[in-house]
Amino acid sequence: MIDEARSWGIDVPLVVADAGYGDAAAFRSGLEERNLPYAVGVSGRHSAQPADARPVQPTCAGTGRPPKNALSRPVADHEGPGRRGRPDSRSAGVLA
Repeated sequence: MIDEARSWGIDVPLVVADAGYGDAAAFRSGLEERNLPYAVGVSGRHSAQPADARPVQPTCAGTGRPPKNALSRPVADHEGPGRRGRPDSRSAGVLA
């Protein structure tokens, strides 16, 4: 349609389109090949990264409990094996 309008001598200074067209990489590439400036919508299922971006394996998938090597923190004096985060009641002066 754009090529046809241009063949009739109609100037196309800017192309504006919704996500139906904006999600189509071929459509956007065609606009760039024609050196046409454009503003298009894209759906939320797309993302953008720099051209030199490379995939990286995350240390944790983000769901569930992270692997033990991802949980590194110093152990306090009152914490012993199996007692992370629970103070020893005897050291607090409480009778057990």
